[in-house]
Amino acid sequence: MTTDKATEMWVVRCTLDKVQKINHLDVVILDMTCTDGESTDKRRELLLKMEDNKVLRYPQHEVLQRCSELKAQPGPGPKVETPLRDREDRQRVS
Repeated sequence: MTTDKATEMWVVRCTLDKVQKINHLDVVILDMTCTDGESTDKRRELLLKMEDNKVLRYPQHEVLQRCSELKAQPGPGPKVETPLRDREDRQRVS
């Protein structure tokens, strides 16, 4: 339930019951038991390694990528004023 004053949230936690590899394919089937603290359900997901080393998660059709393969985009460096630079700027203005 969500209102403008509060929201109720929960976390779903899953434990692996069984992990099956399929011969000659980069596929893993995960059988899981998941709970949100109030109810428990069984889930099955398939993870398929794709040619670009990403992983397709089925049935959600989500493409996953390992954090180690992500490349950080460098941001602009911090602008640092030095006392010498400040003095030179003030001398030019005077």
